[in-house]
Amino acid sequence: EFRTEPTGLEKLVTRSPTWKRCAACSELFHETSAYLFALGGIEQLNICSPCIRGSVFGKPVERMSKARVQEYLQTLAYSLGRVPKQDFGNRDMRCLWGLSTAERALVVRLLRRRPSLGQVKEHFGTWLRALADSGVLPDGGRRTARGTQCIATDGHACLSLAEKTIDDLLTVQGLEHERETFYPKSNCRFDFVVGDLHIEYFGLMGDMRYEAKVKAKLATCGALGLKLLPVYPKDLLDLDRLAHSIKRLVNRRTATKIAT
Repeated sequence: EFRTEPTGLEKLVTRSPTWKRCAACSELFHETSAYLFALGGIEQLNICSPCIRGSVFGKPVERMSKARVQEYLQTLAYSLGRVPKQDFGNRDMRCLWGLSTAERALVVRLLRRRPSLGQVKEHFGTWLRALADSGVLPDGGRRTARGTQCIATDGHACLSLAEKTIDDLLTVQGLEHERETFYPKSNCRFDFVVGDLHIEYFGLMGDMRYEAKVKAKLATCGALGLKLLPVYPKDLLDLDRLAHSIKRLVNRRTATKIAT
């Protein structure tokens, strides 16, 4: 405080640090001891450092039954409201960003008993198969013929957790988008439209009738010259890469239109 006075920096101080009760363990902690970056800012200091160390930086459980792994994945996915990547929470300082206090507390407690990747592969072979067998991709929650009905952050109705994951990703990237837009001269609908980029989530590959519809959609887009980005379950395991692909395609189309 003494050093800030000559420079006038004390005017930037909005409030003094205080004592708080951790949302995850209910213990008292002082704000100056919290992991600022992991919690996303001074207004988000609601988890104590011991809880962060024990969850985000804690060791995973090496011996866990298949049923317990499935339970963990189900609870984690629906607590986050999106499909979790395989290294979620493993020394990831940003994994708690954007969550409400209640969601953050639940995720912190969950991470204390997260299975090791070795355990997941031992029971399921791959993370993607683990998500499928656990009902995260494509089923879960309120089941319909296509998956789980849920609401995206921007209010869009989605037919599966996977669709919600994509919708929320577009929102976070600041990309305006439409849902369930009709194909030209067809009753089929695109899952998402961003400008002139069309995005389809193909989540049920392996079903013969579903694959026939996918081929028909791909053929229609090719014949009409429509820009289509197909998204498959494996693509949801790396949202940073998916976001990069979407923005690259959107920017490319925009640049082409400006040059024209």
